[in-house]
Amino acid sequence: MIRPVAIVALLLLAGILPAVWSISSLAAALLTAPALLLVPTGLGLAATYGISGRRPADLTALQALLLAYFVGLFLFILLFVASERFLAEPLRPGVLTGGIWVVALAGWWRMRALLAVPGEAVRPLLIVAVIAGLLVAVRYATTIVIYSDFPVLDLFQRIQFHGGAWEFARNLTLNPFVASSYIPFQQLQLGLFLRLTGVDPLVAEWVWPLVMAPLQIGAFYAFFSGLLPQRRARILAFAVAFAQCGLSNPTNGTIAELASITVLSILLAGTRHDEMHAKAIALRLLALVIGIAIGLTLMKLPLAGAGLASFAMILLFGILMAGARYGLLAAITLLAAVALPFHRGALLFLVLGGATVAAYGYLVLVQQYGGEKVRSFLRGLLIAAMAVAAAMTVRILLLREGQPDAFGLWSFFDLLLMPLAGKSLSVVAVDGDLAPGAGSRIALFELVRAVSPLVVGVVTAYTALLSFPPFRRRWGFSRDEDEARALSLALLFFGLVIVILTGFPFIHRASFLAILLVSGAIAHIFLSTRFDAFASRLLAFALAAYGIVVVAAVYVVAPPGVQPYLERALPVFAVLGIALAAMPFIVRGRLKPWNWRNGAILVLVITAETAASNTYFKRYAFSSQIPPSSGALASFDERDLALARFVADRTNGAEILVSDPKMMAFLRARTGLYPFLASSNLGTVDVAASEELVSLLNTTISERPDPQLCGKLAAMLEAGNSAIYSYGAARHGMSPQSGESVLDALGYDNRMVPSYNGQLAAASNVAMGQRFLIIFDRTTMDWLGDPKDLRYFPVHGPLPSRVIANLDRTFPVHHVFQDTYIAELECK
Repeated sequence: MIRPVAIVALLLLAGILPAVWSISSLAAALLTAPALLLVPTGLGLAATYGISGRRPADLTALQALLLAYFVGLFLFILLFVASERFLAEPLRPGVLTGGIWVVALAGWWRMRALLAVPGEAVRPLLIVAVIAGLLVAVRYATTIVIYSDFPVLDLFQRIQFHGGAWEFARNLTLNPFVASSYIPFQQLQLGLFLRLTGVDPLVAEWVWPLVMAPLQIGAFYAFFSGLLPQRRARILAFAVAFAQCGLSNPTNGTIAELASITVLSILLAGTRHDEMHAKAIALRLLALVIGIAIGLTLMKLPLAGAGLASFAMILLFGILMAGARYGLLAAITLLAAVALPFHRGALLFLVLGGATVAAYGYLVLVQQYGGEKVRSFLRGLLIAAMAVAAAMTVRILLLREGQPDAFGLWSFFDLLLMPLAGKSLSVVAVDGDLAPGAGSRIALFELVRAVSPLVVGVVTAYTALLSFPPFRRRWGFSRDEDEARALSLALLFFGLVIVILTGFPFIHRASFLAILLVSGAIAHIFLSTRFDAFASRLLAFALAAYGIVVVAAVYVVAPPGVQPYLERALPVFAVLGIALAAMPFIVRGRLKPWNWRNGAILVLVITAETAASNTYFKRYAFSSQIPPSSGALASFDERDLALARFVADRTNGAEILVSDPKMMAFLRARTGLYPFLASSNLGTVDVAASEELVSLLNTTISERPDPQLCGKLAAMLEAGNSAIYSYGAARHGMSPQSGESVLDALGYDNRMVPSYNGQLAAASNVAMGQRFLIIFDRTTMDWLGDPKDLRYFPVHGPLPSRVIANLDRTFPVHHVFQDTYIAELECK
């Protein structure tokens, strides 16, 4: 029999093969993908538990592995960031990665006992694995396969990470201005695999979502294991929650979410809901506050101090975790501290999550001691919360354009934002950070997209009907304890919905907490109520009918702009519709008790509902533009990929791209070259700089080009329009400098996530001999004609002959690839 640790070792060894043996990018991606989870987890095991060789007594093996992954990933990134900042010539990635790999393997061997699965846990884990596998397959099909055409798939905001990955692979520059306000996660992983194993980042986006899915599965199941005492309820709640979530290659925000969920699972560990546990929860919340304070402090320290403090913290808390008394407290503090650097939303997630856990424990406890009198009061409070959430929704829907502050709370929000982020909602319209995430209308839109209407409807209807004694006596909960938990979760769900609808900036990103809460509530409703056989059958057919109606309605009432997306999704919805029609008959009498049958139908309906919602809202991701009739739904196609290869083969990685924003972003993502204008996405390009570039390019294609083109391009760059370029050019100029020196010259401090101190120096000057690639294609010409209407989908076609003639006179050195004109300009 092969031991689990041997399987881990074999998977890690397989990941080395592409580094020493030339194989296709897809094969390399498949062989190396397990290392995405195994290397950080092994590194975390060695750093966290390596000294003692033990995990906290109250920490499950799953929680211990999740904690090790997040700690290991944080250390992994920190090591590469330190190499980038402190060395003029960074360590060879292969050397550093090889050392980490050895430590990771040692960590797995040291803590191999974590991989032993008790006999009684095998069956539940297999059930979870089967459910998760089926849901992952459906989600993969509905989010990637039906809209893509290998290897083309839309990268959306990941396009920024791909540019940083290519820059790292070509120049060994881990540019801090790619991730901007986060530590470099995807940028580093994609670049590292590209350089060492030849895995194309675009191919990785096809493989990595499947491989990284176990991380989300583990975090969700760990949370419900702490929240719900019954194993069946855990599995059903997990399936309901997992069916509502998307599938993608995780970003910094996803890692922050999953780390926060793991923290909450540890806060809930060993839940008994008595006075003793109330004291334990209070201590755990204190540990959470300390962890947040430590994490914020680490982010304020210079990188050297933060790095040393981080290593000391991990070793210290690893030792404390070995003890029975402080193990859980140390785990909470450590995980909260390392979650914060991944994403600024982690602070919001931890605060809201900690408050939710505290409120949940309190609500269950008071019902335990107060009995029916308290439950009656909470039922009334729940009805009131539902009414408030409904009233807020109506108010938001009736808002006029230009009225973002729906409830007059923005002046209060400023009291929180100014000391924490130095931001004010009074300038939200022009603030590139706040504008995309502030306001109740955005919050409602994102909440509706995230949470299943069916689940909300069932929880709302059932808990409201509990207020009527006849309903409660006939179809109420079998045990008071189950009703107490369901009421508490439903009340917290609607409380969180009310908080989200206030429109506090980016609070809608905490919608995953709402999903977890309402999923726990519906699991109790389905598994702990006194439904008779007739009611059971009626519910099964009602759920299946609802699912079929939802799928059909999407096609019947969809506006014209949605039809192209629905046509692509038709095979998936046809399969789901057939399954829904057959399910009430297939499983009747086979899955016992009846609740399992209805639970299975519920999960299938939610899967169909989520797929329909994603398809319906897909057009908003593409700015409501009409997609092509065939091929992938993406900002680029195979012809564009061929263009990128052509450009990459003729550049050394230091050139500057000058074109329309989409072309610059795409070629940056496929070559690592520096864009003339940098932005987080196509909608956040600096308006003034964009207008200046349009004027300059229009002059360039005219019969009277500007003879000072070089000087004007250099002046715009020196004005700070591309911090990505300013850092990269100074980092690898005539005399290479350490990243710390470059940041100091650019006016930034040397923290884990650098921040501007307002003292821009000459390091951003354009060097003599700097080469520009000025690129024109059909999309560029359309953009120059109407800068406010940038085509998202690819547009191909020949350039006007007069434009080509003008460009030929201006640029002696140029290339023409298909319908794209590539002019080379060297500034002397």
